[in-house]
Amino acid sequence: MDIQVRNNSQIVVKLFPSNLPKRRGKGTYSKLTIDLMNSKLQKNFFPYFDLMRVDYKNEKQVLETGKEYLSNLLEKGETESNTIRNEKSILASWLVFNYSMNPKRVELELSEIKIPEMKTDKTEKAKEYDFLSSSLEGLKNKKHKLIIQFAYYSASRVSELLSIRLKDKSVSRDNKEIHFTVIGKGNKERVLRCSVEMYESILKEFNSESKDNKNKFLFWNPKSKSGKFSRQFIYLLTKQVGNYTPHQLRHSRATDLVENGTPINEVSELLGHASVNTTQKFYLHNKIKSETLQRKVL
Repeated sequence: MDIQVRNNSQIVVKLFPSNLPKRRGKGTYSKLTIDLMNSKLQKNFFPYFDLMRVDYKNEKQVLETGKEYLSNLLEKGETESNTIRNEKSILASWLVFNYSMNPKRVELELSEIKIPEMKTDKTEKAKEYDFLSSSLEGLKNKKHKLIIQFAYYSASRVSELLSIRLKDKSVSRDNKEIHFTVIGKGNKERVLRCSVEMYESILKEFNSESKDNKNKFLFWNPKSKSGKFSRQFIYLLTKQVGNYTPHQLRHSRATDLVENGTPINEVSELLGHASVNTTQKFYLHNKIKSETLQRKVL
């Protein structure tokens, strides 16, 4: 058990152990998550508690001081909402773990800390279609180019793109597209799409049907033991090509479709959103561009 000895009366408090069960759902937290949570406790919460001369034996005092810490972050306005929300969650988990406090009680107490929602308009991160297209013109590596083209066409997440297997495919009714059934965010099944021409190019360039491709990944990487490209590789690729992220390709695709009049329910289906309301929340805040209006005048 990892412990920390505090200065006031040499009181011992516990850090999160490596086998900490998740507060919601099955399984345990990853090592990276545990390290990050413990780092927040050691660098942020404990120093503040010590400064305020908290009696660690008094769980009520610890709770109130934790709320005060979060309130101060909000008042200063120097910390992003997501960061404060994350620290609030860590505090809740630690109070339950360290003091065996009732989770519902902790949640009720911390609900007093009202953290404002972040802007939901993600389209501001989108890249113009012309910019993305021109960024690929100088790319000579056909494999790299196909990865980016597929990511844009399908509006896929990196984890989804890397996990596509040949057995996941089916042909669309009009025979113009190849569809791949994958497990996406939230462990939910969704469909990724690409043109038949793009699919055939991928098979050729990545030699996906090779007998050596034991796991039959669409984007096969023979240099990797797993047969997959790494997430880091995809991020570095888009960074080098156009100084954008793979997720910006996804937002760019959705934004372009919305601006060109694609029904929001179709965009929602492409993105794999559980509800069309999520898509509306993110993409219907777009301002109509002057050049869009000028293209369609009487």
